[in-house]
Amino acid sequence: MARYYLLLGSNLGNRKQNLDNVLYKIKEKLGNILEKSSVYVTEAWGLEDQPDFLNMALIVESQKNPEQFLQITKVIEKECGRV
Repeated sequence: MARYYLLLGSNLGNRKQNLDNVLYKIKEKLGNILEKSSVYVTEAWGLEDQPDFLNMALIVESQKNPEQFLQITKVIEKECGRV
């Protein structure tokens, strides 16, 4: 088993629901979420004319190797509407 550290963020649409959807998909496709932080509101950085972000951090335990893990996270992002 490997441990992976992920940072999540959402600033469009229903931000809280977006994070909840991603958490569900991570559990479903990648493994067990060992720990998760509180959700924090942060200002957009770089393109500052965007809404504030909801951010959180996770520790995920998975049997996937790093390459598999990354590919699946990209699939999850796409499924959740990331452009």
